[in-house]
Amino acid sequence: MTRRLMTRNQASKLLAMGSLLFFTTSAYSGIDYATVSPIVGVSGTTFTFNVTLDRSLPKNHKILIDVGNGTFLPMKGTGTQYRLSQKMYTLIGKQDYVVGIYDSQGTLQSRDSGSYTIKYRQDSLVALGTPKDPSTHNQNGDSHFIKINHVGDEIDANAPDWRCVKDTHSGLMWEIKTTDFGLHDQRHTYSWYNPNDKYNGGDAGTQNGGHCVDSQCDTASYLKEVNAIGYCGYHNWRLPTVDELQSIVDYQRYSPSINTVYFPDLHDPNSEQKFWTASPYLDDKDSAWFITFYDGYSNASHKRNHFSIRLVRE
Repeated sequence: MTRRLMTRNQASKLLAMGSLLFFTTSAYSGIDYATVSPIVGVSGTTFTFNVTLDRSLPKNHKILIDVGNGTFLPMKGTGTQYRLSQKMYTLIGKQDYVVGIYDSQGTLQSRDSGSYTIKYRQDSLVALGTPKDPSTHNQNGDSHFIKINHVGDEIDANAPDWRCVKDTHSGLMWEIKTTDFGLHDQRHTYSWYNPNDKYNGGDAGTQNGGHCVDSQCDTASYLKEVNAIGYCGYHNWRLPTVDELQSIVDYQRYSPSINTVYFPDLHDPNSEQKFWTASPYLDDKDSAWFITFYDGYSNASHKRNHFSIRLVRE
C-alpha cells in the first residue's frame, strides 16, 4: 500500500471530498478497506460488515457505520479488524453503507463506503409480524392481479379502463391513480399526517403540506375524501404499511419496479417517485417510511415532505 505525505489542511480538504485518507503520524489510523458479506441477500439475512485498518485504532477513537438507514452504529473489534453483523428486514433494494473513524472529539478522521442489495423473500413479512403474507415480490406473472371497475366489479384482463387492482395472493385491493386532474390524479402529492397517537409514532405529522385538488393535501384528509366517495364501491380505504406496499414491488423489473400492465399509473416511471406508507419510523418520531417504485428502495423521510399515495383495502 502506497502512503501519501500531506499536511493536515490537505488531508481535511480531501476528507471533505470523500477521499480515503491515510495519515502517517502515529496519532491517526486509516481505513485500509471495508467489505460486506454477502453482497446480495434476501430480507432477514445477517449481513456482516468488516473493516480493516492500516494500523491499530488509537486510544479513545471509535469506528461507526451507517448501514443505509441513516443511523450510525459502533463496530467492535481489536487491532486492525472491526466488524458489525446485523439482520436486515425493513431495508429493501440497493443500500449504500458508510463507515468512518472518529476521534475522542467526534471528528471524522477517515471514511470508506460501499453498497449491497437486499431482496425480498416470502417469509420476511411474517418475521416482521405482518398478519398477511403478500407474496407477489419478484414474480413476473400477471395471473394474480385482477382489474376492478369503478363500482367494485371484476372485469376482463384486457379491459382498457379500470380503477383498482386486486391481488389474489395477498387479498389486498389497490387504488389506481388517474390522469384527469381529479381527486386521484397521479401528479398529486401529500404530507404525512395521522392525528391518532396510537399509530403515528409520537408525532402527528404535517397537515396540508402537499400539492393536490379536491381535498386538503395530507394523507389523513385524502383518506377521508376517498372513503366518503366510496372508491371502487368501498369505504374502508387506508394507507398501506411499508410491508404491504412492498408486496407489489417487482424486483425483477427496474425503472419502474412494478407490473406496469396493471399499474401503469406512475407520474414518471423513470424518476424516484416516492409513495408514503402508514408506517412511522421508530428511530425518529418526525419521520415515516416511503417506497419508490423506481427500484423498490425503501427509507424514511420527514413527515412534512410531500410524496404520492397509493391506498389499499382488504
